[in-house]
Amino acid sequence: RQFRKTHIILPSSIAHPRCFQSPSFHPHRYLTPPTTKITRQFVSSQSRNTSGSGNPRPPNIAITEHFRNKFRVGDYYVWLYKDTRKNNPTSWEKYTIDRHDDGDDDSVVVISMSTKFSQNEEYVTHHRMTVNLTESIAARGNRSDWKLTKFEYWDNEKNEWRVFGCGDNVQAFEEKFNVLLVANDAAVSADLKTRKVKMNGNVVSLVRTKRHFYTDAWYAPSEAGDLSGVAILKYFQEHSFSLVEWGRRCGDWEATAISVEPEV
Repeated sequence: RQFRKTHIILPSSIAHPRCFQSPSFHPHRYLTPPTTKITRQFVSSQSRNTSGSGNPRPPNIAITEHFRNKFRVGDYYVWLYKDTRKNNPTSWEKYTIDRHDDGDDDSVVVISMSTKFSQNEEYVTHHRMTVNLTESIAARGNRSDWKLTKFEYWDNEKNEWRVFGCGDNVQAFEEKFNVLLVANDAAVSADLKTRKVKMNGNVVSLVRTKRHFYTDAWYAPSEAGDLSGVAILKYFQEHSFSLVEWGRRCGDWEATAISVEPEV
């Protein structure tokens, strides 16, 4: 397998990538499965995606096409977590778009979550979530207005995926992706907060929408092309994360290294 360079187009014309080899995929870690029995709950997209007359609205074809291009099977994102007191790496978290999960509906995706604790380790996949992106973007008012279709953990003893929770932990998705920015929703422009950082040496204005303020994450703006709506930076308590790698499977793998630091 060969690897080639690619460039991420951002407002400040960042163009200093280097290639990474795509890491291997392995089954699973998370470690302590829940001891209580939890009933799986599903979200009815028809009940929320209705007009005033109660009739279901047709899907927004343009948005669905946009999601298809944004969340491509094989795409992955890596965030580096650090101890902010000592500035030491603590873990690398990787989200991978595994598949579109609902037939022809490309707005439903399955995202696997993998972790490693040193740079030379291989990633271990421990959770995955099924996300209806159309429902997510319809939840403009509050995070409680939608749910993950399902959230699962890998059971090492039974060697199978098991449903965990009722899907209300939408922060697992929204902390890393802001679909309002992905879809370039004009309605969010008035709510934007901005923060300048340096990405690969160039000053870039990250944004945070009012709707996603609770995540404390800062996202690439709508005009950032392939990275629009992706979380770039977050500080919380004594840790932080920043996006350090993005990759796309397009024939040969394409991967880009990303460095993020507060603007001086």
